[in-house]
Amino acid sequence: MKRISNAMKKTIAFILRGKGKNIRNGWWVMIFLFLLAGFLFPLIVLADSYDFELSVWLQTGIIALVTILCQTMRGKPLMEISGSINKVWWKELFIGLLLGAVLMLLPALILMVGGVVRWQLNYISAPVFCRA
Repeated sequence: MKRISNAMKKTIAFILRGKGKNIRNGWWVMIFLFLLAGFLFPLIVLADSYDFELSVWLQTGIIALVTILCQTMRGKPLMEISGSINKVWWKELFIGLLLGAVLMLLPALILMVGGVVRWQLNYISAPVFCRA
């Protein structure tokens, strides 16, 4: 087996780590996705085998767990993900929620005005609505 040349080692190190000692962000995205798949796929198989549903809350918890795990592996604080909760944070949250609502309502209104869709109310009893 041939030895890897010094130039090849430097190239591989540069691809993985860049100029600093930290792993490049693209590799962290790949690590995050592999860890997420490693947690979710077995649960999906178990859910199918034992006939239970993976709720949205369970999936959200798994995503949060993998995020915390990756941040711990990187040696970075969790505040890097969520930011510092202050007045600016609340303002940006409100603006983001407002823009998100506009992005959902605008196409719906365009489709309604164009006559493509028609809206109607469906009456759902409270117990049925709470289970959804």
